[in-house]
Amino acid sequence: DDVGAARMLLALAEAGESGAGPDGKEEALRCATEARDLFRSMGDLKMEAAALLQVANIHLRRRSEESASDALAAVNDALPSMLSLGDKKGQAVALHARALGFVRCGDLDSGLAAARDA
Repeated sequence: DDVGAARMLLALAEAGESGAGPDGKEEALRCATEARDLFRSMGDLKMEAAALLQVANIHLRRRSEESASDALAAVNDALPSMLSLGDKKGQAVALHARALGFVRCGDLDSGLAAARDA
């Protein structure tokens, strides 16, 4: 079923996030993106946001400014769901990722502000 497939893809993304080399990160990103799409099609906001945060984490591990911008985009997509669901832990994780993304993009003031929000 779609729920099981989406959860498995998200688990594979989490496991592969810190995998060896760029190929492991590409596969993890593919899995996380596919999981996000499945959760979105099912209307599962919480799990869609979790998948988006996984996408952000994978981008942040790449440690480039372009990847940090991609991470910020994913976080900005996830955060409204976390807020509307009242998911405090998810909000904190998203704000932490947002702070790190800003810092990696060279925007230290926004990074500090996001860190304070977390």
